[in-house]
Amino acid sequence: MSNCIMCMEKPKEYINLLDERICRECETKITDLSIDDIEYEYYNMMIKKIWSKYLVKYDESY
Repeated sequence: MSNCIMCMEKPKEYINLLDERICRECETKITDLSIDDIEYEYYNMMIKKIWSKYLVKYDESY
């Protein structure tokens, strides 16, 4: 089983976002964040990374 892309822990429960796993704990943190939170930039950067990785993979398939 893959680790959570955000915290690198092995998730018991997770969501799949563009072929990457995000554990329920990180999902909850993300949904509860406000723009002013110190962790906001980290999660924002990680989601952009997931999106970029997916686009590269998608582009290579064509």
